[in-house]
Amino acid sequence: MADRDKHLRFDLDARVMTTAKEFHSEIARKMRFPDYCGGGMNALFDVLTDLDWFDFNSLEINIQNSIFLLVDEPPEFRRALQEVLDDVSQYWSQPLELGEAWDHPAIEFKVTYAAYQLDLL
Repeated sequence: MADRDKHLRFDLDARVMTTAKEFHSEIARKMRFPDYCGGGMNALFDVLTDLDWFDFNSLEINIQNSIFLLVDEPPEFRRALQEVLDDVSQYWSQPLELGEAWDHPAIEFKVTYAAYQLDLL
């Protein structure tokens, strides 16, 4: 496994993620998800616990203008998304040492929410 010495940060703008389809499209574009990645919560978990196309030791997803995040979806979808992101964070917080190519040390994975983007103020 290669040494990981980078912090990755992905800034997402929730103004363009008011629906589930828009959310999945935007996060896939920004984080360069593989083309085979589907749009459901299971697929999101799978791809966020893979990320082998990046070399990193910490990762942050910053959701700007978060008051708009999934506003056109039912509250259950927002809760499901938060559960997936919590599960992904838990996954990365534990080292994986099986002697396989996908082994990794404990890695900080966090999601931050900003109510507004500074250029709007």
